[in-house]
Amino acid sequence: MIRINNLSKIFQKEPLFENVNLVIQNGEKIALIGQNGSGKSTLIKCIAQEIEFEGTIKLSGNMKMSIMEQEKNFSESGKTFFDYLGEKQKALEEKLFGIEKKLSELSLYECPAELERVVVEHEVVSDRANERIEDENLKKILKEIKFDIRLCGEKIRNLSGGQKTKLRIAECLARDAGLYMLDEPTNHLDIETTQWLEKWIKESNATFIIISHDRYFLKNTVKRFFEIENKNVITYSGGYEKYLELREKHLERLKKEFHVVTKKKKRLLESAEEKREWASRGSRDSRHKKMAERMEKQAAELPEVFDPEKFREAFKIEFESNLRAGNIIFNLEDVSKSFGENRLFTHVNFEIERGDKVAIVGKNGSGKSTLIKMMHKIVKPNDGMIRVGSNVKIGYFDQELADIDNNQTVEEFLNEEFGDLDEHKKVAVAVRYGIPRESFQNKLKTLSGGEKSRINLVRLMVRMYNVLLLDEPTNNLDVELIRILEEALSKFEGTIVFVSHDRYFIDKVATRLIIIENGEISTRNGNFSDNFE
Repeated sequence: MIRINNLSKIFQKEPLFENVNLVIQNGEKIALIGQNGSGKSTLIKCIAQEIEFEGTIKLSGNMKMSIMEQEKNFSESGKTFFDYLGEKQKALEEKLFGIEKKLSELSLYECPAELERVVVEHEVVSDRANERIEDENLKKILKEIKFDIRLCGEKIRNLSGGQKTKLRIAECLARDAGLYMLDEPTNHLDIETTQWLEKWIKESNATFIIISHDRYFLKNTVKRFFEIENKNVITYSGGYEKYLELREKHLERLKKEFHVVTKKKKRLLESAEEKREWASRGSRDSRHKKMAERMEKQAAELPEVFDPEKFREAFKIEFESNLRAGNIIFNLEDVSKSFGENRLFTHVNFEIERGDKVAIVGKNGSGKSTLIKMMHKIVKPNDGMIRVGSNVKIGYFDQELADIDNNQTVEEFLNEEFGDLDEHKKVAVAVRYGIPRESFQNKLKTLSGGEKSRINLVRLMVRMYNVLLLDEPTNNLDVELIRILEEALSKFEGTIVFVSHDRYFIDKVATRLIIIENGEISTRNGNFSDNFE
């Protein structure tokens, strides 16, 4: 269906990936994974001919594709959904016009490789520009995912995260395509809709390339993995458990290779230094100098080997606190909450004890984030009382940094949050967690979702809280960083209350569940699998 040869993409003078060669067959369900910034979204944009690249991407005839818009590009739109669809259609038509103009230039036909690339680009963009969403298809999907179609007339930026994701999914799946490329389709999505999407993908005969950090979702949908690693794409066949097994063997081979090459390079350079020392003692024999040069050349020619431990060492996460809280952290008595006519829940009663690790689960709009915000006194209940225990120091994770001024620069934020740290340590902490020094003058609102999540985690670690309230902490984090976060939270001796739709993450961290369903709140011991499988 798709044959990719020698694909490379340069970004800011550095290759994101290079010399990628892949073959994708009809009907395959593929996960595209990798660390934040490795080029996952860029790769599917290359396949969709949305950006220029080096190399070739050959598609089978009459193949139509549909791509799910990136979250960050979609979320801030000041247009309604229907306005957005119209503007997107217009942009495709303008791009098609530009390609056709290029095809009319005689100079293009003097370069066969470039001509072939432009012809493929024309075919893909032409198909996308001529493909219209059938209203009935769109309405059918919106109904199945329980999205109120009247909200399509609201500005996109005013919708909730879950509502935006549902619209992104509906737009993509409503098109009749042979290839669907989904970019983070489960971000903000409740478990019920995620399960609907899993079923849709499994029953479809189309090909799917899915970017996702939701391991439970990937476990239920894909049978092949493409992982961008050190500017290459490593392929693994099989389901999620098989991928983990094969990846572990791959990393072990890399570790051995890294240590062998590093040891050999060290030995060559030490010997070269020794020979140069002998040559510098005034010997007229030039053999030592030539031997040193030869050894240095041999060391330089050794392959650069990726160190698989480098990432885990760089992104070490630890949550610690020296302050011991009382036995009862939160006590909710007869709590009710509504917004106008929208009643979320009434007469809620439960306690959270020291050391509990509680996941709040429920459908989009059920009040999960509101409940956490009430515990942190950001939002007040309409009725009832929420008591906070003694010696409680709360750290709150809002992935959008909504609790601070997003018009601040990164440097202003660091000074405000970590003003008691010396300048060198502030810079070191930020850089260590993926916020480079050159971005310090950028405003927080310009950061990617992954950068916001990382800077939020840094804030929680430095302040040493004994209670963590986390609202969807895994959104926008790559799988490896989620694993590191899981490990840190599992070791944390304090109390955690978190909202998440990531079932794998819930299984790894939670010891209790708070379930919001039809305006009622219940609590259960155990994790997601203990209660729903």
